[in-house]
Amino acid sequence: MKAFLKAGILSEDGVHRDTHTGTPQGNILSPLLANVALSVLDEHIARAPGGPAASPYERAKRRRQGLPNYRLCRYADDWCLTVSGTRAHAEALREEIAEVLAGMGLRLSPAKTLITHIDESLDFLGWRIQRHRKRGTSKYYVYVYPAKKALAAVTAKVKAICWQNTNQPLVELLLQLNQMLGGWTAYFKWGCSSATFRYLRAYLWKRVIGWQGRKHRHATWRTLRRRYGRWPANGDVILFDPANTHQALPLPADKDPNAVAQHSMRNVRNPPGRVESPVPGQQARRVREAARGNGPAERPAPRPGPTSPVRVNSPG
Repeated sequence: MKAFLKAGILSEDGVHRDTHTGTPQGNILSPLLANVALSVLDEHIARAPGGPAASPYERAKRRRQGLPNYRLCRYADDWCLTVSGTRAHAEALREEIAEVLAGMGLRLSPAKTLITHIDESLDFLGWRIQRHRKRGTSKYYVYVYPAKKALAAVTAKVKAICWQNTNQPLVELLLQLNQMLGGWTAYFKWGCSSATFRYLRAYLWKRVIGWQGRKHRHATWRTLRRRYGRWPANGDVILFDPANTHQALPLPADKDPNAVAQHSMRNVRNPPGRVESPVPGQQARRVREAARGNGPAERPAPRPGPTSPVRVNSPG
């Protein structure tokens, strides 16, 4: 680590510069240094009463006594302390943590330190976490959505890519967009992101169609659609559709692996063009019902029309 810190940096003009303090922004050493420095915070929360080491009985006892319980969620230098208590408890824990970090030469940033209620939402690691009432019921749940800042960042990247030189072929533009959007949607598919993905799909289509219009300034929309399709494509390369991203679904109450597998097969949407296969057991049940005479009734013959010949079966 010492050799890494003293290695210096290569500036944009090609000149090697020594580094006496700090690390470059976005350096791969920054998360490692954050884990080393903030390990004291992990140990302090783990040993404190009301922390992860407390038993269910101890947590219930602290709630009866009006004392807080808390958990720490940390990723490198981004962390969130969830407190089951009052705002005064959260403020007291903030001062306590500030004293713990001061021993390592660290201090809390006033601009990035926020005390808020779960009903008022908070942004953490690109997600907006908020508790609110489920529509159509009286129950409250905690939901996670892509944060507006994350959505603004990805739309800015799409705009920057689509404003590139129009002399390049469409396939180059599609490959850049697909690579970027595939990673972004893979990260955010684990939350309530369907509305965000639909908005991103509409924004993406508008930007790519605008790029095609600038590339072929004298072509009409019908000509562009006949050449590239309604959804932009070039040969085997098709523009990534965020709205078709498979999202995570809640598991059933039981933990039976077979039930989980059947639940996934019933709910996961198949890609376009693929026929949905029946859930295992449904086809066999239909065969058994048909064998017992409980199958669907036969479709009656259509009534003859005015010009249709009427067939009369002779008796016997």
